[in-house]
Amino acid sequence: MRILYLLDDFPYPPDNGARIKSFNLISYMSRRHECDVLAFSWRGGADSAERLAVNQPGSVRVLGVFPVRRGPGFFFHAARTLLQGNPVPLARCSSRFFAASLQRALETTHYDLVHIEGLAMAPYVRLSRSTPCVISTTDAISLRYARTAGSARGLRRPYLQFNARSIQRFERKCLPLAAGIHCVSEVDSSYLSSIIPARQITVIECALTEEVYNYSAGGLEPVVGRVVLTAPLRYPHTWRGALQFLDDAFPAVLASCPDAELIVLGRNAPPALRLAGRLAVKAVAWAPDYCAEICAAEVVVIPDVAGSGIKNRVLQAMALARPVVGSPVAFEALPVQDGVHCFLRPSPAQFAEAVAALLKNKKLRTVMGNAGRQLVRDKYAPDLIGSRWEALYRSVIADARSTACASRTGGG
Repeated sequence: MRILYLLDDFPYPPDNGARIKSFNLISYMSRRHECDVLAFSWRGGADSAERLAVNQPGSVRVLGVFPVRRGPGFFFHAARTLLQGNPVPLARCSSRFFAASLQRALETTHYDLVHIEGLAMAPYVRLSRSTPCVISTTDAISLRYARTAGSARGLRRPYLQFNARSIQRFERKCLPLAAGIHCVSEVDSSYLSSIIPARQITVIECALTEEVYNYSAGGLEPVVGRVVLTAPLRYPHTWRGALQFLDDAFPAVLASCPDAELIVLGRNAPPALRLAGRLAVKAVAWAPDYCAEICAAEVVVIPDVAGSGIKNRVLQAMALARPVVGSPVAFEALPVQDGVHCFLRPSPAQFAEAVAALLKNKKLRTVMGNAGRQLVRDKYAPDLIGSRWEALYRSVIADARSTACASRTGGG
């Protein structure tokens, strides 16, 4: 197969969920197939493109890397996007230069399939001509916005509610134009099926990079009493969950385990978290070695109060054999058994009790950490996930060829 990947974020370095997903997929597919990449980037261009090609086991060509829209230019295009009746987030990946590069690629190369990554890239499906497309939204984006709106306050709530409705209209209009639609969990699939009832949604879960599975902490033991809370803190549903843990759960942990310390690992913490001056709390905005920070924890907590899809933070902590205490949202769509692979706790009091129990019991931490690691290895290994993507691609291509053949012969 020859596959063209249109990405909303360049996948190198693979240091967040979206990049890890694309990096793993291209790594797997390039072993046996030719893969071309056209992408937007929040970071750099040429250097990252070169490093991606070098770090792949097979055939990868980077055709172009384009900056996402930012600053004053973004607001102009956001207004134009809104007037066109489309969701504002689409403006980030709106570019006539990208469209021209895509058209050139399709005119000069025969592709068996185009993979479109991210809802903001979905408008480019119209340029794919006769080449079958798969659109991967990862999560059901309108569902995520709607849930996030429920945990937001002030003017941000109606803004998120408006975006949820706008994105849902766009999902209904644009996703059915693709030959295949993908998301990462049954929760998102059920939701998308409810708004696009005539289309089948394929569920393929996330995978982690082999570096995480094979990570070695160099024999270092976790820091005694250390709890790590990891979250992208720019989102209301994550920082409100963190605030709830800080205010209502961690004081109870300290009362039971006076030597405990909490590391809040995440960028863009809002002032509302009030991290400065909190007893036994340290903020780490950026860790050069994320896996090392997780391995240094005796317990990892993920207290998100909203969201959708599969949380890579949960998979990473479990893959590193660290016991995880999380909210119901944190483990949504994961086949975990409470008390075996993790502790799933809906209230701050229960959260605190579970964290304290783990801090006091090394055997429990070890057994739960190992059980979580085995689950992730069994269900989310890169080769297992990659083979399912390959099967989806082949199915979409076969269906497209069958339809084209029937059309040429006058069939139904």
